[in-house]
Amino acid sequence: MSWAEPLLKDLTERKLVPEENAIRLLKAYESKPRVESRLRMREGQKSLNLSFAWGSPFKLNSLGFSILNEVQSITVNDQVVGFKSYGSHINWCMLDLKLPHLPHGKHLLRLDVQSAIVRTSDMIELAQDAKSSDWPNARFSWTRTAEIELNIYSPGTEIVHQVTDPRLDPNNTGGVVLEQVIVRSMGNQAQAVVVLNVNEKLQVPISVDVDLVIGNDRLRCGQITANKLHDRRMSGFGERTLKITLQVPPTPEIKQVDAILTPNPQWIESVASVETIWGTPIIFSDVTLNRQDLKPSP
Repeated sequence: MSWAEPLLKDLTERKLVPEENAIRLLKAYESKPRVESRLRMREGQKSLNLSFAWGSPFKLNSLGFSILNEVQSITVNDQVVGFKSYGSHINWCMLDLKLPHLPHGKHLLRLDVQSAIVRTSDMIELAQDAKSSDWPNARFSWTRTAEIELNIYSPGTEIVHQVTDPRLDPNNTGGVVLEQVIVRSMGNQAQAVVVLNVNEKLQVPISVDVDLVIGNDRLRCGQITANKLHDRRMSGFGERTLKITLQVPPTPEIKQVDAILTPNPQWIESVASVETIWGTPIIFSDVTLNRQDLKPSP
């Protein structure tokens, strides 16, 4: 709808869009929160992190109205569960849910969201996390619902299959690029920074642990995941940066390192759209270090 913004702006400035029509259009355009329709978890997990956009990333700002949102309640199989909410009432939301024990199988997660259409001019300096009781007077308000199928898997059950087809190998396609590894001083210690780039050449989702091999030490830097979504959006693509503190700085003669990306489906199991990941290590050998911690000789 971004293409319509100039037209809507012109019509609004000429006062040719009645308020009731603007509200009706905005309500229809932002009909549902953009939550995943399915999620996956392991049996025994007691918490769930959920993040989503409140609506379209393209806002109809020219209408002069905005939608505010607040999660009012969350239930699993009609049982109320506790949660904490973070983020913006306009653009995105993050939820930390505390769940009861759920046996393996399918369950229904339901979010009830209070939404209000207010004049954008009334929102000046309104805190991003302002409670609904502190919102400006609404021109229209209603309750939206989002339902998510929550699939619980028994421990040990394979959720994500690992593939090894050479045609999909990120080592061959160039879908994952190691741009550089930096070592810089940090007081009496040092910090290693791994800069990766995941690009459109990636042919299969990845979910990996990232390790650096410095001298005789293999150090865990973190994890990354990346996959192409069903609507052609890409999750986890672009530059990815991981950092690790080195208790003992590398000796000056260490000029190269190895970076090893080892498959670990754990990090992407909750993404129901991902059925497979790349299943062998992605290895970058003899990577030249950017030794910012070594000062040039006078």
